[in-house]
Amino acid sequence: EPLLSAKDFLEQATLHLKSGDIPRAIELLKEVNVKATTARSVGTNIGDQELKIETVVSSTQMIILAEVLLKTMVTTERGPVILPVSKWTEAQRRNISLLVEHHLEKVIGILEQTKQRGVSKRFTKMVTWNYQKKEDAKQDVLDQLFKGVFPLLTTKTS
Repeated sequence: EPLLSAKDFLEQATLHLKSGDIPRAIELLKEVNVKATTARSVGTNIGDQELKIETVVSSTQMIILAEVLLKTMVTTERGPVILPVSKWTEAQRRNISLLVEHHLEKVIGILEQTKQRGVSKRFTKMVTWNYQKKEDAKQDVLDQLFKGVFPLLTTKTS
């Protein structure tokens, strides 16, 4: 339920962004963040691994999107606006990169726990039809997440 609510709030926020009602979009993006965070937490307890991965990845994508949009909003004389990537300050880029990194680490941690709790891979291969195909599908889901957020990560130089 929380995942569906998050998707619904995201659709509404998108409509308000398109119509220029940024204050309402901000309210809805905050709801997206709350509902998607709840969905990710609930998703960690799903028994079906494929559904668990899909829920955790989808909710994390929504959390990242909502947080990035909220972090790149600034108030002007005309009201709040969302800055395009080309206008982000170095500090905004760093902060967004840290946010994205945090959420990716969280997903990886959840998936690692899923692997550790699961039945041994060898046994799973023996009893699963098209095991490699299913593994490839899981990897595709993760690749989509990383592909979407990779440009938001900044390199660290020390």
